[in-house]
Amino acid sequence: MDGGGHQLREKASPEYPIDKDQSGLSVVILHYNRPWCLEITVASLRRALARRGMPHEIILADDGSDSDLWPLFDRLPLDQVFVQSSRVYDGERSSVYHTISAAYQLARYPYLLFLEDDFWFIPQGFADRGKNHIDGLTLRPDFNAGHAPLVGAVQLLEQVPGAHFVELARSFGNPRYHCVRHTERQMGGVAFRAKSQALNRRFYTCAWPHVMRTAEARSIPMPLGVACWSGESQLAASRRRVFGPGDWVYNPAQCFFAHVNIFTWREVCGRAGSANHTRWTDVKDDTALPFQMQPIRGFNKALLDRYKRGLIGNNLEAYFATSPMAYVYQTFYRSVCG
Repeated sequence: MDGGGHQLREKASPEYPIDKDQSGLSVVILHYNRPWCLEITVASLRRALARRGMPHEIILADDGSDSDLWPLFDRLPLDQVFVQSSRVYDGERSSVYHTISAAYQLARYPYLLFLEDDFWFIPQGFADRGKNHIDGLTLRPDFNAGHAPLVGAVQLLEQVPGAHFVELARSFGNPRYHCVRHTERQMGGVAFRAKSQALNRRFYTCAWPHVMRTAEARSIPMPLGVACWSGESQLAASRRRVFGPGDWVYNPAQCFFAHVNIFTWREVCGRAGSANHTRWTDVKDDTALPFQMQPIRGFNKALLDRYKRGLIGNNLEAYFATSPMAYVYQTFYRSVCG
């Protein structure tokens, strides 16, 4: 496995021509065979960043999706595309960190936002409860919100030398994450606080949406050839070695990306837990949720087949008019279970 791949498309965004001396954000989205999810991720970020006038580019890091999805990549408003030519997932062997590393090398702005395609941007923010994002999943995204968390994350890294990693799907309001009160900074209308390594029993920087300086993100050795989950732990340990024992991770007061984990990788990669493939939260009693979704084996495969045959597809106007949970239930879940 050599991590080889090829770019299908590369051009500067017409709204924001690339100027390497200008502060801006390179967005890297990791994707594999979830085009219905990717479309919303891209559309939401484009809308948010354009409204704030922030120079940006969106880079697709595709880990070997089926080749008949490649025309979609050209239709989406992407600035650069990296497609892994030989996807590997075999036990502990994987191509995913080759794919991410290659996409990082394409970044042309000094700040980098990384996310997977099943995190959808919620501009007004929401409270997280543990790993539970139900509050975000039941909100209609409000792009007229008066603050700018993506801009704020970049400003934080520009102005605070000791900050190296800004989380955007974990909040300091969550009791799981102990933060240092006196480090609070207001950036982009959003409050951020440093997360304490000493107070957090399991200090961990995961693959959930985060912003780093591009040069620093590239400087951390990727666990090439390793499976996604075990590699994530190795990558977190590498960051600790490079950045040290200080409080260099910052969290916002609210979350800004909802984990739409109905589109999990677990079934695709043969991970344990695929029986709960359609669960939206980590709550034990889901009877109070507005929609009841039962586990469906083969759900990703069924969606992909329907998508390719034109039986399902996104309606972005409908998405922006409702909540992620209602939209997915009506558009995708019901298409499989009837």
